[in-house]
Amino acid sequence: MNQLFSLEEMYLLANSFSRSSIFGLPAKSVLLVRDSSNMEFAYQALKNKGILNEQGEVTHAGAYAIRALEEYTRSEKYVQIQQVIFAFPKDTSELVFIVKIGKEEGYQLHRMSKVLVPQLLIKKLDLINREAMEDEELFLLKRQRIEQRQKLDNSLTQENLIDLRIFGVSNTLEHWIIFDVDEMLFTINTQTKEYYRASQYWLMKILFDTLEIPYKKEGVDRLAAR
Repeated sequence: MNQLFSLEEMYLLANSFSRSSIFGLPAKSVLLVRDSSNMEFAYQALKNKGILNEQGEVTHAGAYAIRALEEYTRSEKYVQIQQVIFAFPKDTSELVFIVKIGKEEGYQLHRMSKVLVPQLLIKKLDLINREAMEDEELFLLKRQRIEQRQKLDNSLTQENLIDLRIFGVSNTLEHWIIFDVDEMLFTINTQTKEYYRASQYWLMKILFDTLEIPYKKEGVDRLAAR
């Protein structure tokens, strides 16, 4: 859905299935310190967007949005890439994800087949489109020496960077920062504080693996075994 929902609207949707928390969004308690009229505006906004009819009943479009949000909140795993948080509904080949829009609290809620997600990533992440260097066919990751880390830290900017976080329900499982320097790809595991030179094959592998997108693994498995 391309509708933009406020935080209040998101929690009104969640209230329809008695959910008081939404992973990745500010806690519902934040709403308690805001002007109470915001909830009234949010309720009217859901009517204006066709989520509710004039009688306050859930429409077909509203049922679709509520179902997607409910599946999102019941996920046992989340993957965040930049401002997008993916959830993994059970017994489906689709992903549900929330996109935070702009500096203000605006959110979009989407459902997408896993086979279409790579197209989304290609549009959003420039590093996916980089051309692999010739030697990247020989490895997935190469650990960098301590003296190389300072140079990489000095080269790290917010431009052309992928911030990849993998969460369980209550904790961070992995956090990778992926970036390029002088046409070479690097990554930092922020939990182990290890720095690596990475291949394009590793980048695609970690994105596809974490998002559970099917692909042919024979060639990548060969590199991993080296």
